[in-house]
Amino acid sequence: MKISYKLIYYGLAGLLMLTGCDGQRSAKETGLISLNLETMAANEVTVGLSDIAKEVRYIQLETLPDILLNPARIMYRNGNIIILNREGTVHLFNADGKFIRQIGNKGHGPGEYINAQYLDFSADGSLIHLYCTECQAIYTYNMEGVKVNSHQMSHGSWRAAPVGQGKHILISPYGAFSPDSLPFLFFLQDETGKVIRKYPSTRVIKFGGDFSIGSFYVTPQRVLAYQPFCDTVFNVDMDGHFEPAYCFGFGSHRAPDALYDDMSKTMVLEKDYFISPALVETSDRLFIRFKRLKKYQLGWYQFDNREILSVKTTLSRIPNDFDGGPDFWPSGSDGKKMVYQTVLPVDLLDPDKTKAADDMQIKNPKSRDAYQKMLKNLKEDDNPILMIVTLK
Repeated sequence: MKISYKLIYYGLAGLLMLTGCDGQRSAKETGLISLNLETMAANEVTVGLSDIAKEVRYIQLETLPDILLNPARIMYRNGNIIILNREGTVHLFNADGKFIRQIGNKGHGPGEYINAQYLDFSADGSLIHLYCTECQAIYTYNMEGVKVNSHQMSHGSWRAAPVGQGKHILISPYGAFSPDSLPFLFFLQDETGKVIRKYPSTRVIKFGGDFSIGSFYVTPQRVLAYQPFCDTVFNVDMDGHFEPAYCFGFGSHRAPDALYDDMSKTMVLEKDYFISPALVETSDRLFIRFKRLKKYQLGWYQFDNREILSVKTTLSRIPNDFDGGPDFWPSGSDGKKMVYQTVLPVDLLDPDKTKAADDMQIKNPKSRDAYQKMLKNLKEDDNPILMIVTLK
């Protein structure tokens, strides 16, 4: 359905002013899916990983003397694993976990970056985008580690995502790098760094507490954008148009606007509000994780039957009755049937964390044997493991 720029503008303005969205329109007609989070919170079910997993596999990232990883972000795409270390270096591994190369170099010389704070793949997985807040630049590399483009962020940014055709959608730093960035939340720029579009905001988010200033949820299929305290998640197309994708029904769990203006009161409140969502989208379900003031709420929405439910978890993970390995909650997805998380060897080798519950029946003994064999060759100081789950 074609939407005019004026409608998009006012739709986005509604988002930034924290207005509600129309839950009466059908998803089929509008592409908008309403998610009643109060229903999710009340509809808790007990599941094991075997209920949703068709296959579970583990990729051990090769440990080398000069390649010791402390990941801030790990992504898997088209058989390539990219790791952003907390000190800002970036490394590429293949689907077997073998180290391939470092991507770019840290430094102050031509083409070098000071620190990469964030990264993402292009939609087709052929390019790696490094977002460097400290030097206010975006660096793009191919899989061979060759830099193919770089340009400045016009306003700096805390978060960014590629939307295609060399364009990037970024979250405003609210004046931290340039005073004129205060009036808008998101901005779109092309491969030269030219700002194509700004999206006005009527509020400036104050920092503090457990609140984020905005999020992007990225798969090869699309980019989703979200502003805290809003009830709408937007799909961002390659021209920068925002179209509603999901509408949250917070009900009594909606944080009042007063919190938006004074976040210092966050942790002293007794009410259990939903804040700081994390979404992982697949072809048949949306994994939903909300941080609440008292605990995490996890669940999913199934696209086929439009059912939303809360999942009873162990330490915010689905109990692993598939092979007895680590409990699971996805941090990334290929947008289809594959989801994944990162696991540290030190956690896998901790008997208290790896021992399955006494009443847990392991559903796939062969996978359990393979997992136990991997543990025998694992050391606490080895590089992390990527746990990949193929969904049913």
